[in-house]
Amino acid sequence: MFWQQLNLEDSLLNELVQKEDTTLDRVLEESDIIQECKTKNEKLLEFLSRVDNMTQLINNIISEPEDDSDEKTRFYKSYISCELLSSDTSIITDTLANDSILISQLWSFVRTREELNPLLASFFSKVIQMLLNRRPNLILEYLKDHPTLIDDLIFHVDTSAIMDLVYRIVICFENSITRFKVCHWLRDMRLIEKLIASLSDDASSDALCNTCHLLSDIIKVCRDPQESFKGAKDALLIELEEERTIQNIINSITSSKNRHLINHGVGVLQTYLTKPTPTSMVPNMTVEMDKPSIVNLPSFNKCIAENLEALQALLIQPKGTPFRSDRLQIVKLFVLLVQCYSPDINRELVRLRTLEHLWKLFLQHPFNNFLHTQVVSMIHHVLYTKISCNEDAMLLNFLVVEMEVMVKVEEAWTQQTIREDHSNPCKKRPRRAGYLGHVYRIAQDLQDVLTGKENKKAIMQWLDNYHDPTFWNVFFDEGLKIQREKNESDLIPNPRRYMNNLDSEDDSDDKIGLGLKNLVNNPLFTWKTDDDDDADFSYEPSGNNFSQSMEFKSDFKPVEVPQWKEQNIEFWDKNTTETEDQSSRMQVQEGSSSSEDEEETDIKEVHDPWATNQPEQEFNKMDTDVSWANFNNFEAGSKPGEQWDSTPPDGKVLHSNPPTPDEKRNKYSAEGETYRVEDKKCNGEQEESAPEKMVTEQWPPASQEIVS
Repeated sequence: MFWQQLNLEDSLLNELVQKEDTTLDRVLEESDIIQECKTKNEKLLEFLSRVDNMTQLINNIISEPEDDSDEKTRFYKSYISCELLSSDTSIITDTLANDSILISQLWSFVRTREELNPLLASFFSKVIQMLLNRRPNLILEYLKDHPTLIDDLIFHVDTSAIMDLVYRIVICFENSITRFKVCHWLRDMRLIEKLIASLSDDASSDALCNTCHLLSDIIKVCRDPQESFKGAKDALLIELEEERTIQNIINSITSSKNRHLINHGVGVLQTYLTKPTPTSMVPNMTVEMDKPSIVNLPSFNKCIAENLEALQALLIQPKGTPFRSDRLQIVKLFVLLVQCYSPDINRELVRLRTLEHLWKLFLQHPFNNFLHTQVVSMIHHVLYTKISCNEDAMLLNFLVVEMEVMVKVEEAWTQQTIREDHSNPCKKRPRRAGYLGHVYRIAQDLQDVLTGKENKKAIMQWLDNYHDPTFWNVFFDEGLKIQREKNESDLIPNPRRYMNNLDSEDDSDDKIGLGLKNLVNNPLFTWKTDDDDDADFSYEPSGNNFSQSMEFKSDFKPVEVPQWKEQNIEFWDKNTTETEDQSSRMQVQEGSSSSEDEEETDIKEVHDPWATNQPEQEFNKMDTDVSWANFNNFEAGSKPGEQWDSTPPDGKVLHSNPPTPDEKRNKYSAEGETYRVEDKKCNGEQEESAPEKMVTEQWPPASQEIVS
């Protein structure tokens, strides 16, 4: 260890323990006493292993500290004493295990009938568990000589540390032979019988919870093949699986009015039906995951069939009674019983009409999804029951023929959807029932069975005898059409397009790619994407090649980009800085005077197709929802967040992204008339130039022949 490798001088503890007048309390005040003990400081260990000091250490664990001490340091000595006694040091362990007086003093902690301190109980349990791991035979012999200790432990089982100690006594022995003998001894001590007898209404909720959990844990560990001795059952498991034991547990549940006892007691019955988890099995053992992990125990099935009516009586309560966890546990038990495929249990479930009562609870509690999930699971298992004889089909026939589950599903769905009036959005509508999604799952299971190969005979026969054989097809095809389309559609169509933008750290509008989103959602176009998972929208269309990068729908013709649009319109790029923008404009002003004659010549030859006085010619070529400015804007390298112009109302162009204050407004000249694009004034900036004639853009623009 690290502390053993250090060559330090003698610590202060060595000086203290060598003094004759040094007390244990003075030594416990040292902060490094635990480290010195773990490094096996011989002088310190000799001092601690004295009988009087060991007696005081045990007394610190089992006795309450003084009440007038500080709360922060009240249990400090108890904690240090526990750490010293449970440390991995042979001299302290041997001194404690070989001295019967010290062991008796330690066990005296549970011999009282007063409530135990939970913190001190944890210290006591830690020391006993250390002795069970290091000196199991000595502790076992002491327990056999004092049989009343089992009763004392069961009396204080409401303390979690004591419950854990009893469980450790059952499983702590690594030697399978020793553990096999311990289980026989615990059976002779009537451990299981005493635990079941403690299940009464007078017990506290903590005692009931810990006792039931202890019984469940013992069942699980005794069924674990890795813990068994030569494949033989433990004596405790044999006693637990006896009909008498199971009947005592059921009687404790059915005769009780304490919902805590019902809740945890039914949990023990569920453990009887559950196989050990795959993690606790031996490595060479394989588990078929497709089969239900249900244990078919004949004695259990017989007892349950005889007391099923009493258990159902705990479930069926007057309307308006809250559906708490105790009733939910009973429903979970019924779901497991359906998976047992026991003829006796199925016969009782049909006689008691359990499935029908569960469906009523399903509708009475529309917002209890825990209940809905269990009912859906139960119906699912009934529909997919493997039928090998007539007895296996009892539940299925009852569900389809007598209960008429298909009619109930149609009624539950239709009544809720009729109540939802969407005609008046201001009208207060009733809350949508929380079970409609589960109703849809049941309908889907019924349809799968009806269209499958197994178990569809009973459904087909019932539909043939029903007064309207086609009602189910009409309901499933039309009534559930909208819901089925919602479930089958993706929440985000082709989400790979937006992954790069969503990963960006930018919080602006560009983060979600509004421009590409509007373009992709345009009815004219559909993107060509790859099938790879890494595909994204890495497209760089430009000019006439833009149409080649997109796939037009059959209802529309491809649109060719006019050359005048590429040659005569300049577009603002967000990526350019303010300095670059100003410098480019200065260059335009300097070159404007030298090329004035050329520009006038070009203006005379090129007519503005946006002018209002132009005839509407070749209109179909320009009839699109996306403005040409945005085509070239996309070509100029604009960010994905820039929005595209959509079809404007009232024949006017609406710009979704107005220019910034730093941008000069684009001016075009056509036949001596100045054309300006009107936009909003940002930050109250006024026009510097003289007012000019404002020309409103018309939609759609008039197309005109281009003069080359």
